[in-house]
Amino acid sequence: MKYVRKTSKDITDNFLIELLNDRGIIPSKNIQENFSFFSPTYSNELDPYKLDHILEAATLLLSHIKNGSHIRIYIDPDVDGYTSAATLYNYLVDVIKNIYGFTDFTISYHVPEGKEHGLKTVMKELINERICDLIVMPDSSSNDYEEHKTLKEMGYDIIVLDHHEAEKYSENAIVVNNQLSSEYGNKSRSGVGVVYKFLGVVEQLIEKEKQTNETNSHYLNYIDLVALGQISDMMNMTTMENRYICEYGLDHIKNKFFQELVTKQSYSLGDPPLTQIGVAFYITPLINALIRVGSDLEKERLFLAFIEPDTLVDSTKRGEKGKKETIATQSARNCTNAKSRQNREKDKAIELLNIQIIENCLDDNKILILNADDLNVSNTLTGLCAMGVAAEHKKPVMLGRISPDGYLKGSIRGRGESELKDFRAFLLESGLMDFVEGHGNAAGFSIKESNIDKLNDYANEKLKDINFNEGYYEADFIVNGNCSYLGDMITDLDKGKQLWGQNNDEPVIIVENITISDTDIKIIGANKDTLRFTFNGITYVKFKAASLISQIMDKFGKLNITAAGRANINRWNGSESPQILLDEIEIKVLEKSDF
Repeated sequence: MKYVRKTSKDITDNFLIELLNDRGIIPSKNIQENFSFFSPTYSNELDPYKLDHILEAATLLLSHIKNGSHIRIYIDPDVDGYTSAATLYNYLVDVIKNIYGFTDFTISYHVPEGKEHGLKTVMKELINERICDLIVMPDSSSNDYEEHKTLKEMGYDIIVLDHHEAEKYSENAIVVNNQLSSEYGNKSRSGVGVVYKFLGVVEQLIEKEKQTNETNSHYLNYIDLVALGQISDMMNMTTMENRYICEYGLDHIKNKFFQELVTKQSYSLGDPPLTQIGVAFYITPLINALIRVGSDLEKERLFLAFIEPDTLVDSTKRGEKGKKETIATQSARNCTNAKSRQNREKDKAIELLNIQIIENCLDDNKILILNADDLNVSNTLTGLCAMGVAAEHKKPVMLGRISPDGYLKGSIRGRGESELKDFRAFLLESGLMDFVEGHGNAAGFSIKESNIDKLNDYANEKLKDINFNEGYYEADFIVNGNCSYLGDMITDLDKGKQLWGQNNDEPVIIVENITISDTDIKIIGANKDTLRFTFNGITYVKFKAASLISQIMDKFGKLNITAAGRANINRWNGSESPQILLDEIEIKVLEKSDF
């Protein structure tokens, strides 16, 4: 195991404040000066009118509402897309129709079949005949310039509420996009965040027309979906606006389908409060799984669960034929089943990819460039399969299919746990890629087939001194096992568990020189796959540790352990005790000469 301390100094007290200050997230070490960061409020919301064209878009929507138009919403196929569309739809029904009394307009929506984004995939539906008056594209379509032009010439009005990068504003659609808005400081709002700001302006226009002294904020009722979408789209959660959205939204979950998912995952999520990491690890993957591998009916009902959660449908639960259940309950179960189905498909694909690696001696290379043409899995699982291979072989992976024009196109997955922290940047530096677009260790790519061997040669030379099979940690704290303040550190860091998320990673603790006997290591749990030991009043736990357990079964006698893990408080029967949830341990058997 390799590790280095990434903080600028050794932090020995005031652990949470000092860490956040060292990361540049809070300005000082004075608790009072940082009060606003730990207690974000509505005042942290930025002025929505700093978003270009937002007033123009809101005015256009209201004119269509008053004219009794047909408004059609196109859903983007990810969690941000579903929550964006659901927030907009719910507001139009709950507030515009039921509270403000505008009932003449109609609303429809389109649930995507695959994972394609934007207008390109639905043009056939739109150009065969004019099917609506206003098209609304939440979370997509900023750069669909040709499609905007074609549809505008047919008489459609188009509103785009998006956060993706684009070269310019469209001349044939009203685009509200925080990336293009120079005066809007928060570039880390996702699509649902832009929708949320847009609805606030719509509400202000209506209240102004009513000429009342009331100040309503009905759009705030959907802030839970905004939090869900922003976390799922991996937005920077250190900006104060996003801090407010996330903390308030997760503390005030009103959407019944979101509540159903939280209840279903309550064991994995642990004790309240609900955290960003909890949502990212245990809620988002369920929804994404159904979007990837669900049937058309299941995806249709997934969106219905967000907008009409109490709708009764025939139960699909085993043993309950002829009974009814809410669509929220059914969709939550569908998400869980889809996750299992997705994992089975992924595991079969990885088996075939392992054969490809063995037969072609690809494991000799520093990165794995693999072909998915012979895999019987959907394109929607390419990234997931790449992630699985990367985890199994502990190497960066590029997995794609050969296009008719001779390019390998697909997904990359890097190894952030290694010394290569940004696989995307590494590939771009090679000068051999057609494109690599996305995050540092999770992105889409395209490379000429003729450049694949060149890329392998480049990677093998540049990465020759990196051992990807060895764990590598940039730790925030490195302490000795008998450290007197380790318990206080864990307790203090646990207070920040709602803060850990994108751009503010959960801190890593390295504990050196834990000296115990082999008999002190306990193998527990119903499946005997949980490892646990205690030293100096701190309990160290590793769940789902079957492979680790098999590695240490032959270790006998006195052991010296180096552990990498994360702070946690075990709360049980009213008592609290500090523990470290292990990522990895390194064990050395001590000889008598070591004493």
